[in-house]
Amino acid sequence: MKYHRFNLSHFILTIILTYLVLLDTAFSQQQVFKIGLSAPLSGDLASVGQEIIRGLNLASKDFSNDKLSFQIISEDDQFQRKNASSAAKKLIEIDKVQAIISLWDMSEIVAPIAEQHKTPHFAIRWNPHVAEKYNYTMTIESTYRSWIDSLVKLLQYQNIKSVSLILEEAEGWILGAERLKKSLETNQIDFVSEIRYVRGDLDYRTLVQKSLRKKPEMVLLFSNPPNLEILIKKIKEFKSDQKFGGYFEILDTPAIADGMPFVAQLQPEKWFIDKYETAYKMQIKNRAPQSYDIVSLIADALKDKKEIPTGQQIVTHISNIKDFPGASGILNSKGTRTIEMNCVWKVSKNGKFELF
Repeated sequence: MKYHRFNLSHFILTIILTYLVLLDTAFSQQQVFKIGLSAPLSGDLASVGQEIIRGLNLASKDFSNDKLSFQIISEDDQFQRKNASSAAKKLIEIDKVQAIISLWDMSEIVAPIAEQHKTPHFAIRWNPHVAEKYNYTMTIESTYRSWIDSLVKLLQYQNIKSVSLILEEAEGWILGAERLKKSLETNQIDFVSEIRYVRGDLDYRTLVQKSLRKKPEMVLLFSNPPNLEILIKKIKEFKSDQKFGGYFEILDTPAIADGMPFVAQLQPEKWFIDKYETAYKMQIKNRAPQSYDIVSLIADALKDKKEIPTGQQIVTHISNIKDFPGASGILNSKGTRTIEMNCVWKVSKNGKFELF
């Protein structure tokens, strides 16, 4: 009888110990959070997409630990609407990412797909309207309003009296142009001409000639690479001393705009500049700090949680950040789902950007 009682007790004890080991393993098992990226990894804007990936990779290393790891899955949309749609569907429906990132105008394509699947969507975009329209979308960029307001102040600082605009036909640039014209009128700066073109147009000579014909003090270029660089070259060809400005932080060759002040959407923190340049042996251009901050914000939303929160819980947490210390500066949303940082004035000197 004692023999049977001993074995029964031993058996029960073994089951209990096994259960506790399995329970401990379950609680200590590393969770994986998948972040999808739809961005131009080839083509004209490849440098922007590649920098976003570099920022994400730095952050995934910094914020992964024995309990939680971040996995980055990227798709090349080549900044094409059709590609952005298929990339978003693949990332969300097949790869099962728990958050997705998009760039600029492609955010309008990704947002409704993310909304349908209740997937948090981070739009690197200066148009806050997409966040106002879709509950699962958050923008993480200073808005076109902030950028234009800072640009007009810069024009005033330079004592510019007349402006001509060469504008690429894209929603973001059009929004900026409309605010610019109203602000120039309010601040008594003459707006002498607006010339629009469709991406892919090749007659840059005519575009520039039409703009210079009005003899503006400043030619503003609301364009993306490679058109931006080509337009600058044509301006210099026709009038070497012409002042020009634009969205220069995305230039592939900053030296082409040496000496021309411009508005940048953010100033990376020094610790992040050092981290990035040590890791990649190159200068930060534009979007690595923001992509790093996206992972940082998600990590903050997951902090001290035993299980990964729902998409809605993540969005709610991030939407209420206030004075969050990010790689791209102090971040604020305050319930709007528009995460902003401060615009700064910069200038390229000997091919390197610095504060103006």
